[in-house]
Amino acid sequence: MSQRRHNSGGYGRDGRAGPRSSASARPYPTSFLRSRGIFASHRQRTRAAHTGRVGVDMHASQYPPAVVARVARVSRARPTASDLLHDEAAQPRYGGPPRHTRQPRRSWARRHPALIALLCAQIVLLGLAIWALTSPTWRITSVRVQGTSDPIIVNAIARMPLTGCIFFLCDLDARARQVATIPAVAHAQVHAVYPNGLIVAVTLRQPALLWRTTAQTLVISDDGVILGTPQSDPAYANLHVPQVRDDDADAFGGHIPRAGQRLSLPLVKMAIELQEGLPAALGNGWALVYTAPDGFAATSADSRRVIFGTPRDAASAATPDAGIAALLSDPALSAITRGVSIQLTELHALLAQLTAQGQRATLVDLRWGAYPYYRLAG
Repeated sequence: MSQRRHNSGGYGRDGRAGPRSSASARPYPTSFLRSRGIFASHRQRTRAAHTGRVGVDMHASQYPPAVVARVARVSRARPTASDLLHDEAAQPRYGGPPRHTRQPRRSWARRHPALIALLCAQIVLLGLAIWALTSPTWRITSVRVQGTSDPIIVNAIARMPLTGCIFFLCDLDARARQVATIPAVAHAQVHAVYPNGLIVAVTLRQPALLWRTTAQTLVISDDGVILGTPQSDPAYANLHVPQVRDDDADAFGGHIPRAGQRLSLPLVKMAIELQEGLPAALGNGWALVYTAPDGFAATSADSRRVIFGTPRDAASAATPDAGIAALLSDPALSAITRGVSIQLTELHALLAQLTAQGQRATLVDLRWGAYPYYRLAG
């Protein structure tokens, strides 16, 4: 049986290469390593004393300058034991890995004081708004009427639901339109009065005509609105305004209108113009009558009759060369005024001519403008 060889490679005790037995295996002597140049840079040597001064190394470096510079760079970059002891993040936590501490964070309120102040201001304003919208201090409870002392109109306004709203939220325009629905009110304005009142300023319509029918007499304003009857308001009891007799209510289509409805404004304008000019042209004792389809006519107690026609007839007298479009449309108020003036002038001239001839006309028709038709008595 062959003998097993151990550690066949290596050096012998004398430093020569060759096999060596396990019994002779031991570390090589340092003298051998030093002779071969191994560990030469790490061996300890006795330093000789050198003269020097404070701050200067007292011994000469045994390492090359490049090695010294590299070691210095590594030493500066590597933390020292003192640095590790003072670094809290590098300390182990219960034997675990180094923990990284978090800097204490300030609260949101401390970081944004301006936003907190703005939020508080908004909350205060919201509270004030809620208080203003719900407090009874600002709820409208009183109404004062200006522009009239008529008890009928004042009471009609007082019965309207104008109160109960909040001072800051009252719809004043809507309340003004509500007051203007009273037939006698031409225009209304509503103002809020601090802290809980309303002032209603009204402008009243003025009566201009008494339109008499068989059923009842109607008071009509200058813009054609029916104000009611003379008995509906004490202010209409003793009116001194022109009167028109319309027995069958032809101007209203045969039906008695209610207060607040309107009569055609050209009819109102022509009636007023005729009533103002009839006394000068015919004298006293004549009544203005309206019938359909003849229009306005003046009648006397002895059955004499002067026909003026409709507002369109009066406008045609003022503008005889008007086109078809003008004749079919509603006449202008200024044309009605000029036409009535022309008709009254023609009537006055005709009656003066007949009187000079000793004649008397029982019927005069002025609907033809400058060419009146008349019929003599007997």
